[in-house]
Amino acid sequence: MRSITILAAALLALSGCASKELLSKSAEYGTTFEMVKTQYGEFRVYEHPNGKRLAVSSTMGGAIGQGITKGLTFGAGNILPSEGAYQEAAEAYLRNHKAIKSCKVTNGYLLQEPIYEFTLAC
Repeated sequence: MRSITILAAALLALSGCASKELLSKSAEYGTTFEMVKTQYGEFRVYEHPNGKRLAVSSTMGGAIGQGITKGLTFGAGNILPSEGAYQEAAEAYLRNHKAIKSCKVTNGYLLQEPIYEFTLAC
């Protein structure tokens, strides 16, 4: 029971860190994701319902570890993967799906650590 209380408190604290844009984007993408493994580790990839965007994030464990490291070093120890690592995960996702295999990643930006959004040209 104590661990559930601690988890609930942690999630409540983290929810305060989410921007309005991130909350809106989360509603657009939904909760269905696919795990993609690259040379940089594992990532969660969410496909937008319109098929023209992908959101890529670290795994939950990776995000927690990155947050702890950043917090313990007062922001000096940022161990987030580069944008290129997230883009590689997006491109790996494209290769694995016939319907969008011919699409190319055209642009990417940091939505909010540790989530990047990429637009696609199909």
